[in-house]
Amino acid sequence: MSLTGHAFLALCAVLAIGMPVSTLLLWPQVRGTRVVRGLQRLLLIGACQVTAVALIGVAVNNSFDFYSSWSDLLGTSSGAVVVNGGRALPNGRAVETRHVYAAFRKHRVPSGGVVLSYTIRGPRSGISAPALVYLPPEYAEARYRHTRFPVVTVMPGYPGNPLMWVHHHLPLPQIMRTEVAGGRATPFVAVIIKETVAPPRDTECADVVGGPKVETFLARDVRSQIASVLRVRTDRAGWSLMGDSTGGFCATKLAMRHPQLYSSAVSLSGYYTAIEDPTTGELYGGRAALRNQSSPLWRLANLPAPPIHLLVTISRQERTYPQTEALLSEVKPPMHVTSFIAATGGHNTRAWSLMLPRAIDWLQGQFGPLQPAAPSVALCRSPGLPRGHCG
Repeated sequence: MSLTGHAFLALCAVLAIGMPVSTLLLWPQVRGTRVVRGLQRLLLIGACQVTAVALIGVAVNNSFDFYSSWSDLLGTSSGAVVVNGGRALPNGRAVETRHVYAAFRKHRVPSGGVVLSYTIRGPRSGISAPALVYLPPEYAEARYRHTRFPVVTVMPGYPGNPLMWVHHHLPLPQIMRTEVAGGRATPFVAVIIKETVAPPRDTECADVVGGPKVETFLARDVRSQIASVLRVRTDRAGWSLMGDSTGGFCATKLAMRHPQLYSSAVSLSGYYTAIEDPTTGELYGGRAALRNQSSPLWRLANLPAPPIHLLVTISRQERTYPQTEALLSEVKPPMHVTSFIAATGGHNTRAWSLMLPRAIDWLQGQFGPLQPAAPSVALCRSPGLPRGHCG
């Protein structure tokens, strides 16, 4: 039974209601010595508490998409969990002719684009992780079929679930469509990658000493694998990073540490100092220097600022707001920062969904307008392309 399915939620509801009723019926029926009767009744009370907590937990998880499967929750995932039956990212541009255009014909989402489900395997890091790849409708339009598209790597925080960025919580495809139609945004390819590759551990997107090389995977492997398969830009100005909460920290950190690969980043309610707590364990081998280098605030105070553009959003009511203030005060050229600060708001998907249209519009200034490109002879002759592909 699926962790996030309606059937499991209904089962939890039945148990949460049934256990108190059963307790009332069984309470006078217990037998044995006083101690035995007391233990039995304590067990009945405990069962009531467990079923009630389970119902609340499952309902909250279904609402916010924290864990997508039992293996994700229990930490038994191999790091290659497939979202919605996804397959390994194919090698080479064959995916564009055999899969992408077929998907546009059969599986358009309401935005007009398509969401493809893949497992991305990183040759440098050895990590595999599920991803949802959103292609805007322009990707299949005749006038843009030879245009390379900008890319945003989206990280859904910890524990995170890529689905939250395509469904009703943070509907990136629909919001992008609205902003593009209004002339406020440039359509881009969104690679929504599950950053929690070693659940339940929060790696903070670091190359963990003696552990998974998550930074290498997210910053380098994802970029190279997507660029080798899809028709996307390869210049640094054509790639950006975006994330919420821990994903915002990761987006900021990775852009600052890899400015040769990324020219911009968006942090939705992120924080800016690397942490180590029970969810992370020891990430840096006890070496303060490594931890400092992963902290955007420390880097700004002690190292030359990188030539990147950063957008930060947060509300004054969030506990990480002081870190955002500190970041804004430390930024200096050639780094530039734009901020959207709300007076009120929580650390949740509702607040981020309100900021997302502004973030998508801001990215237009980083990517520039989408330009039609002349077709290449080799691509025109590729088998399997839709009729009229070369105009």
